[in-house]
Amino acid sequence: PMPEPGEYEIQIRYRSRPVKCALEEVSSGLYRVRTEKSLRAVTPGQIGALYRGEELCGGGIINLGDDL
Repeated sequence: PMPEPGEYEIQIRYRSRPVKCALEEVSSGLYRVRTEKSLRAVTPGQIGALYRGEELCGGGIINLGDDL
């Protein structure tokens, strides 16, 4: 299950640094992540991993929305 909406860090590549983000639920099973900084080359189908410090809190498959 996805974590509760709130503040996290997201990492989209193994070697990339996590970036602060906010997680919000848009509808049942659909979530939006808003990052503090722009991320380069985000691609639909990639995995986004959500962390709080060293703790992995959840993740999902990236699907870019119309408002990006």
